[in-house]
Amino acid sequence: MIRAVVLTAALTVSLAVPAGVFLDARTGLRAEAPAREARSLSPRSGDAGDAEGDALRQRVVPARRAQSQVVPERPRALSLPSGSRVTIRAVGTARDGRLAVPPGLDSAGWWRGGARVGDPFGSVLVAAHVDSRTEGLGPFAELLQVRPGAIVTVASRGLEQRYRVVTFRLVPQGDLSRRDWIYAAAGPHRLTLVTCAPPYDRTRGGYQNLAIVVARPLGRATRTDS
Repeated sequence: MIRAVVLTAALTVSLAVPAGVFLDARTGLRAEAPAREARSLSPRSGDAGDAEGDALRQRVVPARRAQSQVVPERPRALSLPSGSRVTIRAVGTARDGRLAVPPGLDSAGWWRGGARVGDPFGSVLVAAHVDSRTEGLGPFAELLQVRPGAIVTVASRGLEQRYRVVTFRLVPQGDLSRRDWIYAAAGPHRLTLVTCAPPYDRTRGGYQNLAIVVARPLGRATRTDS
């Protein structure tokens, strides 16, 4: 049974917006503001260009997402290399930074502070228990033997993203604040799967390691509801 995934207490992202760039509040997209039109939006009093400025204002429209782009969505299920399908629930962290992993074996927890399906960057962190005293081994137990090249598929309400496993690591249970590659919302887009790993020591609280599998996306997320 997984004990805890402890994240850093302060997880923040700072966005530096360059001059001439704005974020559309409805879409979150970044767009360049045309310099000529921007200067014409506020003509000087009595300027003969007032009529032209009014015409320019009518032509300015909010930024819109290109049809080739997808709107990121939170993951809702994943298919492991064996074909086993696991439901994903959105979870947060407790005051001490421990990830609130769902208690059963039939679902995994996606950390809502991380990346989503369709995001261009960041870690999609998904964690689940490896076993249970009453239910035996869970689906995530196969991660203990996963190999690079294996395929994992993550689905949201209307998107699907395929990933190829690139690394498998064992790290000691405990504070992961110095291993921010596991959960960081920055850097290349990736899927990070976490579960408990041997050795098991009842006197020391259970499993002593975490198995961490990192997978990279195979192409872009595709729509499944179109």
